[in-house]
Amino acid sequence: MTNYWVSAPSIFMDAYADYNSILNNWFYIKLKKDTIEKPIEEFKSDLEQTGKKLGFEVNPNLTHIFSLASSFGYEKKDIQTAIDFIKLGQKYYPNYPDFDLELIGYYNQLNNLKMSEYYKTEYRNKVMSRKDISEREKTELLKKLKKNKNVC
Repeated sequence: MTNYWVSAPSIFMDAYADYNSILNNWFYIKLKKDTIEKPIEEFKSDLEQTGKKLGFEVNPNLTHIFSLASSFGYEKKDIQTAIDFIKLGQKYYPNYPDFDLELIGYYNQLNNLKMSEYYKTEYRNKVMSRKDISEREKTELLKKLKKNKNVC
């Protein structure tokens, strides 16, 4: 027998409330501080502590990575920490090409053209190696290198 009055999303939200609160804690508490001595280590510790509460290992999601990188890179003007967050994301999602686009933009801001070129090549390689999209879609994705003013 099924109980149609029970909402599955609400149950999941309650069950994973600790995981869902990680980003809130960063935005409403931690990022309000003037400095965070070791933000990457602190974020990893938050994931580890949440995993212990839930009883299994938890990984950051894309929203965690991009939100924190953006907060450090654009709001706090701490480009290196933003890069470190994106690189952390690459450890969990190594084939996700949008990380490379972000790194290109950050390295351009640092005037590090060598690293910017490196990540342009990485982005191209990831896009071209995809088997799940058509050649036309690959061409469209490669246009992001030209459209994004932080990238070129």
